[in-house]
Amino acid sequence: MKVLQTLFSISAVQAIDDNYIVRLCPKLDSIIYKAHFPGAPITPGACLVMAVGELIEYVSGRKVLLKNLKNVKFLSMVVPDVDSEILFDIHVDWLTGKTRVEVVSSGIIRAKMSMTYAEV
Repeated sequence: MKVLQTLFSISAVQAIDDNYIVRLCPKLDSIIYKAHFPGAPITPGACLVMAVGELIEYVSGRKVLLKNLKNVKFLSMVVPDVDSEILFDIHVDWLTGKTRVEVVSSGIIRAKMSMTYAEV
């Protein structure tokens, strides 16, 4: 299952060198939001992690494989009813595959991630 197609729609993309800023809008009618949790949906952390790889592929046009999750901190919930836009600020070092990500909504950093991707 592709998280981007199921859970979000892309509203804006900005790519400068190896830095990608992608703005997503949650799809409130998604089956994931209906199940997690009925009546009080939140964006699952695993879906935020999965979205990073899909966004890198979408923006860069390169196929990648997640090799390592070094550090993932979920600082607060992303609530689709409240957070109408979610910003992913992604920096990829293509020589090492090291990737840093901040997920921001409503002006608040919701998650920070450090991971390594390999180009396939």
